[in-house]
This record gives sequence, structure tokens and C-alpha cells, in this order.
Amino acid sequence: MANLAEMDMVIESAPSLLAVEALRTFPIVPYDGRFRFLANGIQEPKWARDDEEKKENDRKYIATCLEAKVIPFSGVSMDYVEKEKLFAPKAYDSGPLTSCREDSINALLEGGKIHKIFLETSRHNEGFGVFRGNFLQTLIDKGYVLDDVNLCLTMRYHNPDSTFKFNVDEKRKGLILHLGSNISEEDTGKLENWFKSLRTYDGQDNS
Repeated sequence: MANLAEMDMVIESAPSLLAVEALRTFPIVPYDGRFRFLANGIQEPKWARDDEEKKENDRKYIATCLEAKVIPFSGVSMDYVEKEKLFAPKAYDSGPLTSCREDSINALLEGGKIHKIFLETSRHNEGFGVFRGNFLQTLIDKGYVLDDVNLCLTMRYHNPDSTFKFNVDEKRKGLILHLGSNISEEDTGKLENWFKSLRTYDGQDNS
């Protein structure tokens, strides 16, 4: 490892489509990754200052979900199963698939889509390759929108050193590549060239 100066490369206000292209073309295997998808791109209820505002925000969110045949307040985490070479669901946040609400239960029984899907990958298996090779496109084809990405590229003293993020930091939206001090010169060059190529991506190739 070379002791390189740390640096950030940023594309502000990047659309989800560009984040998808970033994952498809990512030039190295990350240490681990976390991804979140939202059905139809529907955002969770906005933060509220009081109970009345919360009720109104929840009402708007529920109405939007039901109109799109999405189950309100539902989510699932998916782990990579190496033997089957696919991602399988587990209970979201160690709890039920959906909250105990009449509108959520009815939407579930009517065949609604899960609102939030979370995935994790690790460099200790082929999960990242399988994810971006086919499952990423499957999610998009089914109407899921990539909402945030958090890749750890290298570690230093048990903490993330180099990272790639999309919409993870509320204060800095967009694509952010952070190159730490514990990354090789070869990988640094690959990542710099890759990130520069994203700036010229026109979004025409959706294959």
C-alpha cells in the first residue's frame, strides 16, 4: 500500500441512474457494500415537528403507496446465499415484513410490493458480482429505484478508509468517492479514471 494523500471526488445532485451506472462499471471489488432500493422511488414520510404534521405526512405517504400498489411501512433485507448464488430475504430489522397496520396488511394481502429493499455484500464471497451482474437490473426492471449506496473499499485499523457513497450523507448528496491513505496506487488510478468517466455518462445505455 502506498501512503497517498487522502482526496474526495464528488458529483453533486447525481441522479439514481448515474449511481446504477457507477455500480455496473465499478473497477474493483469493494470490501463490503450496503444498498437501499425504494419501490417506485417512493420516499419515506418526511420528518415532522409535531403529531399533526406527522399524521399528515403519514397520510400522504400511505396514499402514494396504495395508489402504486406498494405496501406502506414495509421492508426486507436480503443476504447473499453462496450455495444458491442468489439473494434471499430475511426479516427486516429482525422484525416482521410489514408493520401492524390495517392499510399495510390489506396491501400485503392484495399482492402489493415491498417498499424498501436492503442488500449487503462482502468481498468474502461473490455477492457483489452477482448483485451488479444481474440482480441490480432485476430490481430496476421491477420498478425499484436505487436510493443509497455505501461501499467500503479498504479498511484501516478496523475502520473504513476508502469509500464510495451515494446519498448516504444528508449534507452532501450525490456521488462521493473518498480515497484514503490505505489504498494501492493501481486501484487509485482505476478509481480516478472510472469516476471521471461518470462525469461524461449520458444515460443512453440502459442495458
